[in-house]
Amino acid sequence: MYSLLVAAAGLGTRMAGNLPKALVPYRGRPLIEASIAGLVSSAAEVVIVARPEAVPQFEQHLSSDLLRKSRFVVQDEAAGTSWAVALGLRECRRPRTFAMWADHVGGGHFTSTQTADLLARGRESDIVVPVVYRKDPYAYLEIDADGSISAFWETRRGAARVVSGWSDCGTFLLATKRVQGFLEGYLAENDESDANFLHCFASAAKQGLTVRAVDVGDPELTVGINSQEDLLAYCARTQSEN
Repeated sequence: MYSLLVAAAGLGTRMAGNLPKALVPYRGRPLIEASIAGLVSSAAEVVIVARPEAVPQFEQHLSSDLLRKSRFVVQDEAAGTSWAVALGLRECRRPRTFAMWADHVGGGHFTSTQTADLLARGRESDIVVPVVYRKDPYAYLEIDADGSISAFWETRRGAARVVSGWSDCGTFLLATKRVQGFLEGYLAENDESDANFLHCFASAAKQGLTVRAVDVGDPELTVGINSQEDLLAYCARTQSEN
């Protein structure tokens, strides 16, 4: 079994309503519960990183089953995903941790077979990054022949759009203590206020951590919700498919 770390400190400023982004309703349940559905049943524990003022809202809106399995870690500022992962890993008790974003509904599509394969790969790597080669990725990775990751590009930060590319799945399998130690040193040295976790991979490799991408094949695993428009479009598409 593993720990499940969910970064859920997003403010939801581009979503309708006054709830944190992770609690925006999706098909009768909070977005976070849809995102973790593929991984939560086999998790030994769930660690949720949230803003301090949002914790009572999570306690009000999450299912009782999830709350019984969960602990909250407070992130005082929405200071980037590297900070959220570093904070959450301090509280993860299992040797391996799946870390994921609370708004990444693609995570709900992970199957038990895919999860078992990733855990097997995790015995040989400190960071396992599930990826899919897809059309028009919002952000994309450069992956070498041995599966190592050489670069990460974000179109919102000025990177060129590409017709197709390797997209992450908003979910990562981590060697808990090794990655925690690396991240805390990395953040202390770089002092980044908006540190995207995916930008850390090259530095992690230089520090001796093994970082490997694994092709999981299903484009649905890459779907994240960045705005109310994304949510409405995703709901409409999945409704029509069903």
